[in-house]
Amino acid sequence: MDHLRRAVILPLLLLAALLGFAFALWSMAVVALGAQHILSAGPEPDARLFTGPCGGRISTAVLRDATHGDTVVTKLGYEHLRRHALRHTALTWFADAGVHVHVLRRIAGHGSLTTTQRYLHPYVHKITAVGPALSAHFNMPRAPPP
Repeated sequence: MDHLRRAVILPLLLLAALLGFAFALWSMAVVALGAQHILSAGPEPDARLFTGPCGGRISTAVLRDATHGDTVVTKLGYEHLRRHALRHTALTWFADAGVHVHVLRRIAGHGSLTTTQRYLHPYVHKITAVGPALSAHFNMPRAPPP
């Protein structure tokens, strides 16, 4: 018998419970780490929450290498996917959720609203819904001014 390698059969429910517990522990650790970073950032609103290996900003190359991003997207069959496209997606989703463009500019770190606007790619149904929404706004009954 090989004492270094054993198979243990667990009932499915027990396995699910153990995995759930492990995920809960991992989640708590991530939250605790995030809270620690927030507290250490201090009151400075532009302080970095996470920093790179040398204390500076985290570059996309560091993220790519740490997550093996290129390998993952290739194995998933999305070779055309680029990390920078995710910035466009995230900013578009923020805008669709109602975040104002001047706030998006700050989030993205852009110096100009024009740059931020280039990142926004609204869905066609969002564009076509503007007309009826504006009509509904103008057709709302209003109380006469006092």
